[in-house]
Amino acid sequence: MGGGHFFSTPAIDARYEQLSGGAVNRIVLYLARRRLGITPTEWNALPWYEQRMYIEGFIEEGFLKRADDEDVEEGDPNVDPVTASDAELRRMGLTVIEGG
Repeated sequence: MGGGHFFSTPAIDARYEQLSGGAVNRIVLYLARRRLGITPTEWNALPWYEQRMYIEGFIEEGFLKRADDEDVEEGDPNVDPVTASDAELRRMGLTVIEGG
């Protein structure tokens, strides 16, 4: 999977968006796996208030940032977060952690 090039068609992209829950959900699931060691199934089984608690912790630790914390220009909704540049990730309302 080197280089970040994935086979994709509009139908595959639409299905991926539907199944994954969108860019924000994918990023949260990635952080849950990376930082908490839990799978997407385990994350989805958590009550909403526990998910919120962990998301607030991610924000507090600087892994995520609320989009309303500063003036963030609206990003392109079609940008793929897997291949997005640091600037595009910031426009999505995320904080890019250098060397993390």
